Amino acid sequence: MKTLETAVIEEPGLAFIRDLFVFSCYTGFAFADVIKFTRSDFETDDLGTIWCRIYRTKSDILAPVPLLPQTVQLVTRYRRDARTQKRETIFPPITNQQVNRGLKTLRDECGIDTPVTFHVARHTFAKTVALRNGVPLETMQMMLGHTKISTTQLYAEVDEEKILRDMSVLQEKSSARAGLQIPG
Repeated sequence: MKTLETAVIEEPGLAFIRDLFVFSCYTGFAFADVIKFTRSDFETDDLGTIWCRIYRTKSDILAPVPLLPQTVQLVTRYRRDARTQKRETIFPPITNQQVNRGLKTLRDECGIDTPVTFHVARHTFAKTVALRNGVPLETMQMMLGHTKISTTQLYAEVDEEKILRDMSVLQEKSSARAGLQIPG
C-alpha cells in the first residue's frame, strides 16, 4: 500500500487509478460504491469529522465511514475535476476493468510481487488499516457493510504481531491491577 501511495506517477490516468485504490485502502469501500459517490454521500458532523454514509451496492447495508486526512484530500481533489461536474459524482467515470488493468501496470512499475486488484484494497483496509490499529470486528463489519460478522472475520487474519500487541495491553492492565512494574 505504501509503495503505491508514495510512488511518483507522471501519467494522470494511472495516478487517478492509484488514488482510487488508496482511497479504498483507507475506507474499505468497494469499487461499485466508490465510483457512484456524490456530494450528498458526504457530511460533516459537529466535531468537524467528514463522514461518507452510503448504503452499500452489494448488501444495501448502511456503511458509515469517517474519512481519514488522506481520503479527505482525494475527495477534495477529484470533486473539482471537470469530468465530475456534469455527473455530480466525486470521482470521474472509469470501469473496474480499466482500474484493474491500471493496477497491474502500477504493480509492475513499482516492483510489487503480489497481485493487486481493486478488491485487494478492501482487504488492506480490514487487515492493515483497521485491524492492526485496534478497530474491533463489529466496527469493521459496519464500515464494510457486511450483514454477518462471519464475513468480516474472513478479512481479519490474526498474526503474531496482533497477538503480541493485544497481550501487551492485557499484561499492562494486569500488572497495573497487581501494582507491579513491568521491567524494561
